[in-house]
Amino acid sequence: MLNALIVSDSHGSADHLIEIIAHHEREIAYVLFLGDGAKEAVEAAYLFPEIQFFGVIGNNDFGIQDSRALTLPLERSETIGKHRIYMTHGHIAHYQHVEKEVRNRALIHKATIAFHGHTHRTFVSHKSGVTVINPGSITYPRGGSIASYGMINFAEETPTPTFFNATTHEAITLT
Repeated sequence: MLNALIVSDSHGSADHLIEIIAHHEREIAYVLFLGDGAKEAVEAAYLFPEIQFFGVIGNNDFGIQDSRALTLPLERSETIGKHRIYMTHGHIAHYQHVEKEVRNRALIHKATIAFHGHTHRTFVSHKSGVTVINPGSITYPRGGSIASYGMINFAEETPTPTFFNATTHEAITLT
């Protein structure tokens, strides 16, 4: 099983993050946490030791230290299944340039899939051989989006994310 939950911007809502992970616990092998809620992510990593957590630190994650359950660099690249991924919160660039900078950093890391949060807006973009994915925020959506998170299956040849309403867990369609 190579399913990963993609979560970002929980901003202090540990209960909500834990509830989302618990809802999908039996169908995921990974949690990709994209910052701004690192304290909650560390707590969740201890509560779900059978799930592998990969996380990055966000611009609002003050005083958070790595733990044995989860390390939190500014950016990271990993290989899951056959896929090289790149992760960052997104505050490596101004809001208007986040997608472009994340794509550029992914190319440097030889990743074909890049994940980020920070903008609190759910989206997917395919350009220059890199798919950039933002799962939105589970607590504070922006730009007319709803509170959301994502899931992706790395066993697929071309993994495509599915996004979910963070409250109802119903699949949502991006407009």
